[in-house]
Amino acid sequence: MTAKRKRVFKSLIVDDDKAVREALSEILTEEGYLIELASDGVEAVRKIKKERFDAVFSDVWMPKMNGVDLLKKVKEYDPTIPVAMITGYPDIKVAVEAIKEGASDFITKPIRIDQVLVVMKKLSKERQLLLENAELAKEVEQKRTIESLNKKLHKKIKEISVLYSISETFSEPIKEEDLLQRIVNMACEITDAGKSSLMIVDNESKELIIKAAKGIDEDIVDRQRIPIGSGVAGKVVLTGEHLFINGLTEGVHLLNNKEHHKGDSLISVPLKIADKIFGVLNVADRLSGGRFTEEDLYMLLTLAKKGALRIENTILYESIYNNLIDTLKTMINAIEARDMYTRTHSQRVTELAMEIAHEMGCSDEERETIGLGGLLHDIGKIGIRDSILLKPGGLSREEFDTIKTHPIIGEKIVEPLEILPVERTIIRNHHERWDGKGYPDGLSGEEIPILARILSVADAFDAMITDRPYRKAKSKEEAIDEIEELSGYQFDINVVEKFKKVFH
Repeated sequence: MTAKRKRVFKSLIVDDDKAVREALSEILTEEGYLIELASDGVEAVRKIKKERFDAVFSDVWMPKMNGVDLLKKVKEYDPTIPVAMITGYPDIKVAVEAIKEGASDFITKPIRIDQVLVVMKKLSKERQLLLENAELAKEVEQKRTIESLNKKLHKKIKEISVLYSISETFSEPIKEEDLLQRIVNMACEITDAGKSSLMIVDNESKELIIKAAKGIDEDIVDRQRIPIGSGVAGKVVLTGEHLFINGLTEGVHLLNNKEHHKGDSLISVPLKIADKIFGVLNVADRLSGGRFTEEDLYMLLTLAKKGALRIENTILYESIYNNLIDTLKTMINAIEARDMYTRTHSQRVTELAMEIAHEMGCSDEERETIGLGGLLHDIGKIGIRDSILLKPGGLSREEFDTIKTHPIIGEKIVEPLEILPVERTIIRNHHERWDGKGYPDGLSGEEIPILARILSVADAFDAMITDRPYRKAKSKEEAIDEIEELSGYQFDINVVEKFKKVFH
């Protein structure tokens, strides 16, 4: 008697992008799975009704029928077929809707082999479980089995929703201090906690310092410093392991004995970078009453892991960014060191431009941008020969044309960095004129970026009050009068008005 042949696991991949279909097919075929392809939801429904499939991978956005509608059709036809959704960008509303309709997991573009294989293994197990449950549903224990599955389903929906929310929380660029507060807020949200704090290790004092908190008195946050090894959070740092306490005894507190807890349960988990603890995330006082659960602990550990990774990436990015900026500033110093008449010119121009921007009501982000753009605005002069840049007399037409290339050279220097898009416009356009007679692009009026218009006034003013080899510096009053005369021709009238207020 021959052995029963094991049936090959067969999946349907549905995506209107041929490259994605073929990429998924190649990955899964090499792992021994049988694959069928469909270019849209309508074609997929026809194939599902004709053939037996063990799993479906469906793109969210497709013509004719979107992924969520296809998911509904699949579950109506055969609820035992697990469906994984393919998406190019996170959309929490679509994710929640897909989960409610029975989606088992998500695959994000660009496609990663490891992610695809993990999801496929999960779908294989889920398919087997669903088939077994379908058989059980036919038996006497049908009602009990369905109730059990419903509980698991609701738990799974909550788990996926929370994990998806965590991933979405860290998907966008954010400053470090805002990131820490967002982690604390998310900790309260996913565990239903009334209090949460994120503490960072101070290696010099061997203490923990609160950097972000929610639900804790500001007086405690500002003054609290916990020695490593002391209290719940201090013990977590010392041992490297989380603490999950249900049943607080007298004298056990999250922070200190001045802090009162409504419940008798708290969780404290470590934050690690490269297996080295740099902080602790804590929650206490469950708002709904009762104690924290193992599920809360799992969610908090997941948040701590993803949060620590994002903090590490943020620190690394800021370190690289600062190193690049320091390099650029060194180039500026080298340029200004060539000419004794323009030393510290960029610093003075930047300070004045930032004051004008403040007077104009620019945001903090815009002022930071003009602060950096101002320092770098003349970086292109590093490509101008000394014989032209330092010429003591007037420039010939050809020489002046060479000088006029420095904004383009400057833009090209910073362009490969891809992190200074607005600053690049300041560097390129700070010599444009309101009447369109400037360079290098001949922009006029509001075509010129507002920050470049601000810097243009500050740059011209500093040049006027600085001695040059071929002329003496003007007085500040004379320079202000000249800029006012050029208002509406060379300079933006509104910028000039704010510039005058800075001096008056």
